[in-house]
Amino acid sequence: MSNRLPNLLLFLSLIYLFATNCSERDRSNPFDPGSTISSPIELIINPHNNTTRLSWIVKNVTDFVGFRLYRALDNENYVLYKEFGLDISHFVDSSLVYYHWYHYRISIMGQSHETPPSNTVRMLCGPGDIWILTRYGYSIREMSYDLLHTKQLFSTIYPAISWDWNRDESEIWMAHAQFRYISKFNLIIGLEDYFYQDGLQRPVDIKWDNQLNRINVLDPVSKRIIMVREQTIEDTVTLENDQFFKILITPQSETITIDTHSVCIFNSMGNLDSRIYLQAGFEGGDIILDGSNVHILSVNYEQKKSRIGVYDLSSHNFSEVEISGKFNIFRKHSQKHYYWVSEILDNNSSRGVKLSSDGIRLLELASLSYFIDDLRINPYDESVILLQNYANNIILYDSTGTMLSSNNQIYDPVKIYIQ
Repeated sequence: MSNRLPNLLLFLSLIYLFATNCSERDRSNPFDPGSTISSPIELIINPHNNTTRLSWIVKNVTDFVGFRLYRALDNENYVLYKEFGLDISHFVDSSLVYYHWYHYRISIMGQSHETPPSNTVRMLCGPGDIWILTRYGYSIREMSYDLLHTKQLFSTIYPAISWDWNRDESEIWMAHAQFRYISKFNLIIGLEDYFYQDGLQRPVDIKWDNQLNRINVLDPVSKRIIMVREQTIEDTVTLENDQFFKILITPQSETITIDTHSVCIFNSMGNLDSRIYLQAGFEGGDIILDGSNVHILSVNYEQKKSRIGVYDLSSHNFSEVEISGKFNIFRKHSQKHYYWVSEILDNNSSRGVKLSSDGIRLLELASLSYFIDDLRINPYDESVILLQNYANNIILYDSTGTMLSSNNQIYDPVKIYIQ
């Protein structure tokens, strides 16, 4: 009897160890329904306007028969969407409509079970190609409509603070103020292939003149607008002071520039044609060209008032409205009579405001910490994007002012362009 008890205990111990090992082994099996390990498949999304390319990477799994892709609309009720054989590693989903969030995840099918689902990826469909210029992020990025995904990424050699597009040649001209450079980035070859520095002291703005195939560079330190064609200075315009900060080019190759006290209009030969003086106590904030009209924003910070003026280049008529609030940046829809403006609030905050052409507040967005440094209206659906450089933040709102998405993972964004 005494010999049987130790043998029984040993037998029970071996059974326990075997059961324990089997249990641990089962829980590490990704095809076990009770598995506690993370999914052995990673899902990657590459969205376009109304399609998306999904691809997946399998990690350390063999003996499987295929994949199951699940999709949910607005992150609710995932349903089995597609099944693929084991030799498939990507899928293009073209069954999408604008303004819906699509969520995806995928699993691996074994002989009788499937693995836990992969990471979830998502996208919001919408029109337009969104481009972001970063300064010390040294990049030009094409973003998805929802601002969450980088579709193309190009690296720049120097940090740019301003840009303009020659769409016909897929070229971007950039001004690198602190390095005294201007450069041209060719999107087709993906490289900066031209630099110019001679005579530049601080190029702060740059515009492409499509009519004369040249670039105009604003350099307030040297008090000049420099016109460069084929790597050679063709002409210069001498400015009265060093407070000019933005230029525009008309289809007739006129150059328009704004300083703290006035807006100057130079003809294609560089001669001053017109000058619009700002109201006393107001300083220049921004200018927009819309057809034959120049829209001028000025602000009185002490009185917390702003003025929007419209100057007709053809008739030389000028009209102006005054609005309560401190506005420093504005944009106009190309075909409709309203503005989106950046309003500076107290306590280092700001907000986007939609204004009618006569200055009536149509819509106010929620206030944001830090200032707005750029904003753009999407011409295809009237959504609006706000950019905050200090907060590394870009935000998408629909035409009613509802925030759709935001991204604060892009370092040092400075400009937006919607193609």
